[in-house]
Amino acid sequence: MRASHPLLTFFTDAAAGRFPPVDGRVTVLPPLPRGLECSVAFTGHAVVATAMPHRAVHAQGPDGFGSSLAPDFLRHLAGRRELSIELHRAQGGSRGHGRSLLADALSLVPAGEPVFAAVSPGNARSLRAFLACGFTPIGSEVLLRPERD
Repeated sequence: MRASHPLLTFFTDAAAGRFPPVDGRVTVLPPLPRGLECSVAFTGHAVVATAMPHRAVHAQGPDGFGSSLAPDFLRHLAGRRELSIELHRAQGGSRGHGRSLLADALSLVPAGEPVFAAVSPGNARSLRAFLACGFTPIGSEVLLRPERD
C-alpha cells in the first residue's frame, strides 16, 4: 500500500472544518507523485508542494495571504502548463447538464470518501453546479509540473 502525500491531510482536515492556522506562513512539502508541484492557498496559510529546497521557496517571499498564488512566485516554481475543463450549454439545450454529470460521477465514489474539485471562481455557472451538488469551497490551488535540470 502506497503512503498518501502529506498534502492530503490538509485537504481532508479542511473538508472536516479544521483549517491551518491563520498565521501568514507557508508550509513546504515534498512534490506530489509523478513530479507534480502545487501551491495551495487557505485562509491566511499556504502550502507549497515542490522539489525545491525550503530555503529557495522562502527566498521568493511567498506568504499565506495570497502571494503564494502570485504570478511571479508561480513562474519561479515552473514555466506552467494548465488544463481546464468547462461545461458549455449548447444553444437551446436544457439546463442542469453539469449538475447531472456531477451527480453521475459522484455516484461512482464510495460513500464517505472525500471528493475535491478545482473550479474557477470566475466561472459562475460551473461554481453554482458544484455548490448545488454539495461541494464546499475550502481554498484555491495551482498545480505545476516543473521541468528543471
